[in-house]
Amino acid sequence: MRIKICGLTRARDAAHAARCGADLVGLVAAHSPRQLTLAAAAEVARVRQDHPVRTVGVFHRQPRELILEWTARVPLDLVQVHPEDGLDWPVPVLLSRRLQGPPREPIQPVGGFLLYEIYVQGVPGGTGRTFPVEWLQGGADPGRYFLAGGLTPSNVAERVRCLRPFGVDVSSGVEAGPGIKDPELVRRFIEEARRADLG
Repeated sequence: MRIKICGLTRARDAAHAARCGADLVGLVAAHSPRQLTLAAAAEVARVRQDHPVRTVGVFHRQPRELILEWTARVPLDLVQVHPEDGLDWPVPVLLSRRLQGPPREPIQPVGGFLLYEIYVQGVPGGTGRTFPVEWLQGGADPGRYFLAGGLTPSNVAERVRCLRPFGVDVSSGVEAGPGIKDPELVRRFIEEARRADLG
């Protein structure tokens, strides 16, 4: 199972997440309290030089030119986009699907992955809310999706055991403040997710 720590704004937080065993770190270009400039994202992405971690640029309704500039100037391994952003990008896609109920059918980007999170009207990005596990049980491809939305060190193990996702994604659930990760919460989240995946 892959673990993504998202919404990183500081290089030292990215390095700590990688040392604790994170597989991916998310750098937010979308409008958010965790939004980074291109230069700041490039600085945080330097974590790849010292740790075996992959970087994900997070976008939502940004101009195509901006996304292409990020892929050219920030060492990104994936782009996280929504269906309206399109799927044709120079790097693999993590396609974010915001659920209002069980998905009717998985829409799988070629060579990429899905990320499921809950839809809340009027909230453009992550909501910090979970959705019923029944929405995904039996309905989604268990080998190819990331589970996001409202995950914390306290609930990630249960949801991993119930759904067995390909990956889990957390942002606000391991923060001391918007974009500032709590080192202990990051460590605990990764430990709980790994333990549940192996159990």
